[in-house]
Amino acid sequence: MATDVILNSGFETGDNAYTITTSSTDAWVVSATSPISGLRSLASGAGAGAGSNYFTIDTKRTYFAGVTSTWRFQLNHFGNEPDNNTKWQVFLATDQHDLWAANLNGYAVGINPLTGPAQDILTLWKIVGGTYTVIATTSIDWGSGLNAVGFEVVRDADGLWTLSVDSNGGFDALTSVASGTDETFASTYHFGARYQYAAGNGQKLAIDDFTFSQKGCVETIYSVGC
Repeated sequence: MATDVILNSGFETGDNAYTITTSSTDAWVVSATSPISGLRSLASGAGAGAGSNYFTIDTKRTYFAGVTSTWRFQLNHFGNEPDNNTKWQVFLATDQHDLWAANLNGYAVGINPLTGPAQDILTLWKIVGGTYTVIATTSIDWGSGLNAVGFEVVRDADGLWTLSVDSNGGFDALTSVASGTDETFASTYHFGARYQYAAGNGQKLAIDDFTFSQKGCVETIYSVGC
């Protein structure tokens, strides 16, 4: 059964072109500065002050039923220590471009400590009306020892989510670190990331080598097709 590649980009010249929607302030940019791989990565382009930003890439409406969906990407936080003022989430699936919208829905993986002493635990969530609910929690306390990390998130046809990471970057040594089940949302429209940062941390997040693919027979409310 063939694999359908919905999105695939390393943000290099000559890669498939996708429309990137980004916040109007401190926008994300394709950057040749300290790329994760190749010559370019997609990076937060914030200034010196504190703030927040986001980007999304349109996947059109993509359904989950009947297929195994796989997201892969590399992320670099440049050895930065997250806290309640500097934190990020990668939205695997969402219904809106604006990832800071109060009524946001979807699925995300990342770091979201809400208070200063909270641990920076890598977590997979569903988001309903802007409220985060944990699907799976890892034992990874993200810290200054991590630079580029490879991610793979798989959702099977029964709604089982499996999160794997390669702590040295790339995807050749992926290790499963958490899993959980959720079928709240049947489809997605966008992939993206949002970033909240303290002063001096605005440019310390980049993403590269992103792929979103599906394998199986997609089921919609109208039909089943392969």
